[in-house]
Amino acid sequence: GKLKTAKLALDTTPLPGLALSPKEAVRRIFETAAAGGSCRKIADWLNAMGVPPSKQNLRGAVRSKKLSMWRPSSVRVIILNPVYKGILQWGRRTWIDKHHLKNNKPADVITKECPNLAVVDEQLWQRANAALPMNQIVAILYSRTEYLLRGLIVCGICGRSFTGRGTHYACIGRH
Repeated sequence: GKLKTAKLALDTTPLPGLALSPKEAVRRIFETAAAGGSCRKIADWLNAMGVPPSKQNLRGAVRSKKLSMWRPSSVRVIILNPVYKGILQWGRRTWIDKHHLKNNKPADVITKECPNLAVVDEQLWQRANAALPMNQIVAILYSRTEYLLRGLIVCGICGRSFTGRGTHYACIGRH
């Protein structure tokens, strides 16, 4: 619509080069998660299909000449977000300063049900969210890597401990 008749609407136009709309991509994220698929598996699928992430890191893309990619944490944020089941929320967080947000009390959050904006139904949203903790437990059990020097090495810049990061050690303070 235009001006006063404009409304929020779901994007059902196919993504460039794909026979998949953003609405269908989000629905598949929830269906895969509800079926037990991990966030990593979903992120890998989205990257393989060429589905653009919701937020492109444009500064990094200009420097590296590469577009952003889906990460498991981005998939998890989508699965946890109630907006995809048609519940809009305002005021969940407030900026403390330029870089930090704080969560507001649930009583201070304005909630509005918008069933016409729901991408998934309540049951699918619940099943996908119920699968997340189970996937985390499985990931922890199968990704046990022993980092023998974890906590014993400290950063020469900030003095914080190092921890294992995949194939290497890294400072907890990210220095």
